[in-house]
Amino acid sequence: MGTTKRQRERQRDKEKDKQTKRKTNRQRERQTDKESDKQTKRETNRQRERQTDNGNDKQTKRKTNRETNRQWERQRDKEKDKETKRKTN
Repeated sequence: MGTTKRQRERQRDKEKDKQTKRKTNRQRERQTDKESDKQTKRETNRQRERQTDNGNDKQTKRKTNRETNRQWERQRDKEKDKETKRKTN
């Protein structure tokens, strides 16, 4: 008789412990994967937000530039009209 009942129990317990350890390691890996995925998602969302903010800023700048240019043109037109009136009078 090579092994006693106690030795077999110990061997079984060791195997169970190994399996449990593997399971917990897998769970830890999944958890860290999920967390890193969440982090990546957050970063991607922030980049998207910045990109759209930049796009919106550019559109706003174009719009204000157009408006400013129109104001300048109106001002110039008014001044030209005044000069033309003076010349005709």
